[in-house]
Amino acid sequence: MAVSPVNLARISQNLRLNLTVDAITRGQRALYMNEVRIAAGRSFVTPSEDPVAAARARELHNQLARQSQLSANLQAGSDLLTAADGALTDVGDLLIRAQAVASQNLSNLTSEAERESEAEVIASILHELVNVGNRQFGDRRLFAGRDSRVAPFVEGGGGILYQGDTEPLRIHVGDGRMEVVSMPGHELYGAASASVAGGADLTPTLLPDTRLEDLNGALGKGIRKGVLTFNDVGGAGVFNVDLTTADTIGDVVDFINAAAQSAGASLTVSLTETGLRLDPGSGEVLIENSGSTDLAADLGLTIRERIEDVLDGTTLRPRLTPLTPVSALGLGEALDLESGLIISNGPNTATIDLSTAETIEDVLAAINGAGVFVEARISEDGRSIDLFSRVSGVDLRVTENGGTTATDLGLRTMSETTLLSELNYGRGVEMNTDPDGSDLVIKDDTGATLFEVRLAGALTLGDVVDRINEAAAEASASVRAELSADHNAILLFDGGSIGRSLAVENAVGSYAAEDLGLTRATSGPLGGVIGRDVHPVTAPGVLDALIRLEGALRGDDDKELSIAAERVETIVDELIREHGIIGARAAALNAEVSQMKDASISTEVFLSQVEDLDFTKAISELQSAQTVLQASLMTNSRLLNVSLMDYL
Repeated sequence: MAVSPVNLARISQNLRLNLTVDAITRGQRALYMNEVRIAAGRSFVTPSEDPVAAARARELHNQLARQSQLSANLQAGSDLLTAADGALTDVGDLLIRAQAVASQNLSNLTSEAERESEAEVIASILHELVNVGNRQFGDRRLFAGRDSRVAPFVEGGGGILYQGDTEPLRIHVGDGRMEVVSMPGHELYGAASASVAGGADLTPTLLPDTRLEDLNGALGKGIRKGVLTFNDVGGAGVFNVDLTTADTIGDVVDFINAAAQSAGASLTVSLTETGLRLDPGSGEVLIENSGSTDLAADLGLTIRERIEDVLDGTTLRPRLTPLTPVSALGLGEALDLESGLIISNGPNTATIDLSTAETIEDVLAAINGAGVFVEARISEDGRSIDLFSRVSGVDLRVTENGGTTATDLGLRTMSETTLLSELNYGRGVEMNTDPDGSDLVIKDDTGATLFEVRLAGALTLGDVVDRINEAAAEASASVRAELSADHNAILLFDGGSIGRSLAVENAVGSYAAEDLGLTRATSGPLGGVIGRDVHPVTAPGVLDALIRLEGALRGDDDKELSIAAERVETIVDELIREHGIIGARAAALNAEVSQMKDASISTEVFLSQVEDLDFTKAISELQSAQTVLQASLMTNSRLLNVSLMDYL
């Protein structure tokens, strides 16, 4: 910085003073700015000093803030998974102890008293498993899903109730990615029952107000909006229909018909129960997609072929939604919702009244609010209602209440479509190994054999009922079999002699009668026998297995003990797999934590290069500014030392 000359010839004193003040001010400003930069440690203080650098610094600051937040997310997720990994190690140790107890008591050499004592050990292990399931990390429960402030496991409902969330906790890790950082307790312990899978297809009737987003579409890929091109051959010719703004299937119909009318074409489109119906009118119609979408195929319409007659498009498969009217269920088939259904979940039983239900949401609310610890929800494919129990250690059963409601909704736990392989907690039905051998022996009240039944090849309860009736017909016996309307059981009665007692026994080499619940049956209202319900739904996991293991030990039941021991062994293998999943997730997040820290360091380096001060250069400039200011002050003080001669 140079010293500004102020001793200019033949200028006024005021101008000379102004130049002096300006020089001093500029010197002071330069000195001040250098001092501020040094104090702040930044190469610029205000954006106006270096707009380009300021913009770049702002961008880097934002990037660093994002990286800092993502790093915090990743670290929190990593910590949660690491804690869960440790908890799973503890669970594994407890299950190995339970497995050892089960194995030791499989022998007939153990006494009833010894088994009672071992049952207390299992009870203690169960208590410890519940404590691990409720373990906290900070203020979060590790296995409560998204609702991580609630203890997920409590004693209730006659067993151990899972009251946590069924969705895992996820964190944002950048680029729109979400990572799972927890395992809900119903997955950890298998604490939710297998679904009472909707055995009935409740696909609703297609209505004008059915939203396009609620349709699976003819290709199963939804409805991908776009533009359709119609060619009314020999008539109005080519015209386009823009369906990008259509919201409902009714909009699709209206848009096509409006475009056809505007173009002077005679074709019309209407709705059927399942899809679109195209009437080509007086001519022929060709349909093409305009653009890269498969809209025509999604709507179930034929493309690149001349349509001469009325065309019923492929079914669009509307999905169930909470707002689906019950009157539209099952393609409009009349369902019995007046009778209601009975849900028994362990000691908890409720009769569900659906007579006033108008929508699927009403049906779900009635079931979920019944206080029997079950959860009803729409299936993933949108075609049925699924039902789950949240209690381990109890049996879930859904029966009729004098009508067909449970069957119509696909919620009856024992129906004609029930697979034999699912009976008896998944153990199935043990039939005769000889494919030509019999499985059931039907006897009258005198003990005389009426006929025998071969079940080889039977897959469902309906098949069993048919085989019994076929065998009775071949033997000219008046015995009839059916699935009881009021009980989840097979009913046998003598149609020719109402009230006549019957009995069912296992044939040699088969345990089918016992596995079908017919050997310890009760007398039916028509005489004959009513079997037992051998298809309860239960939680498949560790808590249920240990509760039943404890019960088998206390009851000194060799068969149940063997079954429970086998389940525990299977669960240990499953836990190893789950432990591996958690460990892999934890390792992946730890790697991302390191990567994000490295990225943050790189960003800080770039930011430092942009806005941090070069102190060596800054101090040199500060000294220069001090020197210039001092020189200006000294020079100007001498030049402005005026006298009378200057005035004259």
